Amino acid sequence: MTTARNTAIEASAGDASVQVFPRESNQHQYIEYRRQVSRTRRLVNLSMVVVCLCLPIVLGAIYYYGFAADRYVSETQVMVRRATPAPAPTDLLANLAGSRGAAPTNHETGVLIQYWHSTSLVTSLANVIDLRELYNRAPDDFVFRLGEDVSDATLINYFANRFHVSTGDSGIITLRVQAFNAEDAQAIAEAMLNLGLERINQLNEDVVRSTLVFARREVSEAEERVRQAQTNLTEFQLREQSIDPEQASSAIGSLVASLEADLASARAELAQALSYLDEGSATVRGLQARISAVEQQIEIERARITGGEQAMVGTLGEFNRLSLEVELATQALVSTLASYQTAVNEVQRQSVNMLVVSPPHLPDAASYPQRAVDVALVALCAVLVFTIVYLFASAIRDHMF
Repeated sequence: MTTARNTAIEASAGDASVQVFPRESNQHQYIEYRRQVSRTRRLVNLSMVVVCLCLPIVLGAIYYYGFAADRYVSETQVMVRRATPAPAPTDLLANLAGSRGAAPTNHETGVLIQYWHSTSLVTSLANVIDLRELYNRAPDDFVFRLGEDVSDATLINYFANRFHVSTGDSGIITLRVQAFNAEDAQAIAEAMLNLGLERINQLNEDVVRSTLVFARREVSEAEERVRQAQTNLTEFQLREQSIDPEQASSAIGSLVASLEADLASARAELAQALSYLDEGSATVRGLQARISAVEQQIEIERARITGGEQAMVGTLGEFNRLSLEVELATQALVSTLASYQTAVNEVQRQSVNMLVVSPPHLPDAASYPQRAVDVALVALCAVLVFTIVYLFASAIRDHMF
């Protein structure tokens, strides 16, 4: 039994065999082995503390207190709305839904925000302000400075993180711009406001052009029809040498009626004269000649109206047709002008305006970095990383020993 205790104990499990350290016969070696394991554990723990806990905190403190440059924030507030706001919903459910939380972002506000986040803004802004120079004013801040000779894509991605846009409950847009200099932050914010205003005005002009182009074309066509109809009527009047054939025809009708009255009077006088005078008397012959002359004149005047080379019927019909064309073209023009004015009023009602609630201010103190808070965050992250690594290492150690 003593010999068995002094020898190595072999325990087999399947095909594998594990040799347990002989504690009684080689106690010195066993103690030395445990010491080496303990030193290894302390060394690993110390390494994890230094690498995962102390080193990040020290590097974070060195960066924030030694290299991080001050960053100033210029803030401005604007509101984008239509000239005539949409009516409030009258439905009870809609009112209840609208009373919860923040109001949804309207279409015009979304257009402005999307434009500020677009690449075209950075391109237009770079033509006004040298962004590469402004964001390289802190050469020691190797984390937040832009860097020399960067591409346009890098500049766009960098600038997207240098400003923040938020929308409040009342639809007011808050724009915050960061820069290494207070004047630079204010200048960039003002430039972004100006470019946003230009974009809103451009959208209004596009809406005006797309909405009124058809109405303007209709007005032009109606005006052309009126001019053509008036030209045709004027040419007819010059050709016929008559301002108003209808009035001339009325005058001829009045003359015929007057002649017919004279004819009736002359025939009555002739009948009276024949009652007591001979047909060969001078008075009777004079009355007969008068009646014949009046009848001939009546025939001539009637021919001017109904037939012959100087007939007024065809002339009057053509004049009435041309006059009707002028009247109809004028009525169409009046209707088209009314429609055009309605379209103009609708465009003005739907026009979008950008109101500056608060202009970009000049910051008097740096907002970033918040060195103590940032170092504390680094320390918190380091503690979390250290905890995860320590638990992972402990699990591995438990399986090894």
